[in-house]
Amino acid sequence: MLTDYDLHLLGEGRHWKSYDKLGAQLCTRDGQQGVHFALWAPNAEAVSVVGDFNGW
Repeated sequence: MLTDYDLHLLGEGRHWKSYDKLGAQLCTRDGQQGVHFALWAPNAEAVSVVGDFNGW
């Protein structure tokens, strides 16, 4: 999960381990395993995640 500090560092271009935060990351939350997906695209008008997992 991205913290406020992560967002601060990304905004400054100084997040030296963004590979640990961005993209698809396996995680467990409330005992449920899944994937957390995050990206840094502050000027994007739209973002889509497409795959066979959601029927798109």
